[in-house]
Order: sequence, then structure tokens, then C-alpha cells
Amino acid sequence: QFIKMADTMTGVESKLKLVTKNTLDLTIAQQELFQISQKTRQGYAETVNTYSNFALAMGEMGKSQKDILRVTETVNKAIAISGGTAQMAAAATMQLGQAFASGTLRGDELNSILENSKGLAQAIADGMGVPIGKLRTLGSEGKITAEILATALEKSAKSVDEKFGKVGVTVDASMTVLANSITNMIGKV
Repeated sequence: QFIKMADTMTGVESKLKLVTKNTLDLTIAQQELFQISQKTRQGYAETVNTYSNFALAMGEMGKSQKDILRVTETVNKAIAISGGTAQMAAAATMQLGQAFASGTLRGDELNSILENSKGLAQAIADGMGVPIGKLRTLGSEGKITAEILATALEKSAKSVDEKFGKVGVTVDASMTVLANSITNMIGKV
């Protein structure tokens, strides 16, 4: 288990090195993403995956590291609001990352988010100022671009924060926080 956690931290660092510009950005990303993971009660490695999926596309849009971290936190919170399983959360974030990489949210990516994370879908819809039912139509028309998606998630951040504040902490979420702490400690060792 120790070796597995050490390898997780090595993988995390490798992913972050690919999407950060220098050692300072890498250090900030590691610290902030760990804090986001703990605050949102999501897995650290999964949070890093989410961030790394967003970083390249959002960086090309001119978004700062702070912006990308905030969107990552909003996505984690929106997924927690949904109350789904870890597998459902992973599917939704993977599909969202693919949407950012391809430049649009549509088809299978959109369907996965709608099926696996209602909270995330609602955050996107709220940020776009449309009802959640309209997302499929907009997606099929190619109107949910990566830039619109990033802006929508930024706009819905405060609303998601409020909703997340009302979500109770499960035993599973507490165990995730503990596992993150242990993995982080092993990484430092």
C-alpha cells in the first residue's frame, strides 16, 4: 500500500509538471490541489487529473493558474453535490476534460455528465443561463465550446459553493480525506 501511494504521488507530480511552467507553479499547484481535494472531499489524484485536463485548454484561453484552480474546485464541489459514486465522478470529470481538450462539450461527453453528475450539469446550465434540459440541444449544435464551458463554471462558482455548504459529510468522504492525507505524507517522505 505504501508503494502504491508513493507511486500515486509520483504520477501526480509528473502530470503537474506537464501543465505547469516552472517549479514555483508546480509547487503552488500541488499545495492548492491538495487543499481543494481536502476541502471538497475528493481524491487527490482525481483532482490533479481534473486540473491537468483543464490546464492546457484554459491556459490557451488566457486563464491564469488561479482561474484553473477555481474551476477545478467548482467541478469537485458540483460533483460532490451530485452524491454519486467515485466511479460516476471519475467518468464525469474525464468526459469534461475531454470536452475541454476537443474544444466542445457534446455527444458522449455531455451524456456522461448529464447521467453521472447532475450537480455538474446544473452548474454548467446555471452558468450559461439556460435550463438544464437545453444542454443537449446546445451540445448537439456545438454551442458549448470550451470557452463557454469555462466561463459558465466560473459564473456558477458562488452558487455551487452555497449548495456544497449544505452537503453532509459521509463516512466515505471522510475516508477519502484521510487517504489523501496519508498519500500526501508518504509523498513528502
